[in-house]
Amino acid sequence: MNYVFILGTEECAPNCIASSGAAPVWSGKTRSELTRGDLDDMLAFCMKEGQQIGYDDYRFGRPLRINPFHRRFLHGMPHLYFKSFYEIGRKKAKEAQDRIAEQIPLLAA
Repeated sequence: MNYVFILGTEECAPNCIASSGAAPVWSGKTRSELTRGDLDDMLAFCMKEGQQIGYDDYRFGRPLRINPFHRRFLHGMPHLYFKSFYEIGRKKAKEAQDRIAEQIPLLAA
């Protein structure tokens, strides 16, 4: 799924809109507005979608994406999760591409 982000601040989560038009429950909320469920959803988003976004960015040759979470928002936890899983996604895409590239000479022989 594709997302449009308006970068977050030290006090506020990024605004996040999916291509389907839906926004995560935490999108655009300030620290004081977030519930425990919002936090769980935010970190799950960072893990699942961060990895998928990283994978797609590498696969389609897009430049490195700017992390939508401010590095000081919630003591940097969402920023770190998004960054880590984004990098995992890029690494998985590279590994998949390398495996395909290794098989091409075998197919030509």
